[in-house]
Parts: sequence; C-alpha cells; structure tokens
Amino acid sequence: MLAVALLAFISFHWLFAGTALGFVLSAALVLSTTLPLRKIPAITRSFLERVSSGTRIYLATPRLRGLVSLNMAAAAGSAMVIVNTIVITRGLYRFGAQSVGFALAAFGVGGYLVLSDPDTCWPRLSTRNLSHTHTDLPSDHPHLLNVQHQTDGSRHSHKVVIDELHHCWPTNG
Repeated sequence: MLAVALLAFISFHWLFAGTALGFVLSAALVLSTTLPLRKIPAITRSFLERVSSGTRIYLATPRLRGLVSLNMAAAAGSAMVIVNTIVITRGLYRFGAQSVGFALAAFGVGGYLVLSDPDTCWPRLSTRNLSHTHTDLPSDHPHLLNVQHQTDGSRHSHKVVIDELHHCWPTNG
C-alpha cells in the first residue's frame, strides 16, 4: 500500500531506486549482526534431502496443504490484478504512472470494503444466515425445532457453522 501511495507522487524510477537502497541498507544491517557460535552436528543426510525436507514436511501435513492452495489462489488473483492493471492503465488507456497507483489503490480500498462486511455488497447472498436441509437427522431431533419438514429432509436457516450436525457448507436458498 505504501508503494501504491508513493506512486501517486513519484515516478517508477524513483520508487525502484528507493527500494534498491532499502535492500542495500537491510543487507548492511544483516551483515553487521553478530551471531553466537554454535556446534554444527554431523550431517548424515544428502544435500537434496536437507533442501527438500521442509517442503516434504509442509506437504505431508493436511492443514498446511490447504494453506498452500489458499496462498496459490490469493497469489494468482493478486498477480492478475497487478499485471492487468498496469497493462490496461498504461497500454489500453495510455495513462501515466500515477494512474496505475490510483487504480491499484482503488483495488485495495475495494478489497478492504468487501472484506469488512460482505453483506453490504451482496445483501441477497448473506453469509450470516443460510438455508440448509438435513436429510440425516430424524424429524424430532432438537436441532430441527420450528423448521419446515419436506419430503427430501428438514429445511431451516441459521448462522453458518461447520460442526458435527453440518458437515458441509450450506447452500443459499
């Protein structure tokens, strides 16, 4: 967000130069840090095993595999926004560098607004109360008080939960 805000006032060249200077200063700070000496254990694994062990552990954990998928989806969406914003703003509309900054800032503000309360953007698709049909519970189950009993199950509406009674995401309707 800081880079987008700076693009409204300075050119890409100065932003790049400032970023490069920041990297050089960070490297100087890292190099000036002294670390305590430690004993290095004997290495019995091959170089390839040591390099890939973190990835193998990460991918062997089911929750972390899901996190990788979410990160890939977020990165793909971000890449599409960043690249296409530059291509469309600079190439198609022939606007300057400041317009790219303003367009990216508009995407950022829009994303924050949507994340703050999605019901304001899509009130018909409220994520707070969704209908759900239970085909696996008996009609006299306490969870199904005051619901419509239909031939294909008991339909009711409540706050979204995934628990022992709701094994999948409910559908809207």
